[in-house]
Amino acid sequence: MKNFRITFLILFITSICYAQTEYKTTQGLIFKVGDTIQIGQPMGISLSVGHWKAVFTKKGREITNNNLINKKVVVNKIENMDGITRFHFRIFSSDFYANIDEALAKGEIINPYNKPNNSTNELDKYDKLKKAKELFDSGVLTKEEFEIEKKKILALEK
Repeated sequence: MKNFRITFLILFITSICYAQTEYKTTQGLIFKVGDTIQIGQPMGISLSVGHWKAVFTKKGREITNNNLINKKVVVNKIENMDGITRFHFRIFSSDFYANIDEALAKGEIINPYNKPNNSTNELDKYDKLKKAKELFDSGVLTKEEFEIEKKKILALEK
């Protein structure tokens, strides 16, 4: 009976709180321990009265220190507690955690994949030009149609 209680207690505790090495967010982003994330801006009327709603001190206190804005931190632990996934990190010699899905949704953690990627746009542009040229070379497009398509594609970059 004693072994059953110990086993049950271990299973219960691990189901409530367990550490992970990676996490796929509700937005479909995959983060791993060791990844660098960037702190965003707190919620509030203005920066002077704002405070984070999803980023906390290790003791669970709300943060009002605006010195965290745009700081890059390294995820040192990923933990799921009661169905909420937290990323733990250290900055200014203090430990913090973020409820990652909520923090991403509120902009308190900056989504690293939302930045405009000009190189991708350039590749798309050149792929479209190449396809138009292939259609012209194979006789599907006339010279005039090709020139019109080329102008449209090049106009996309502006």
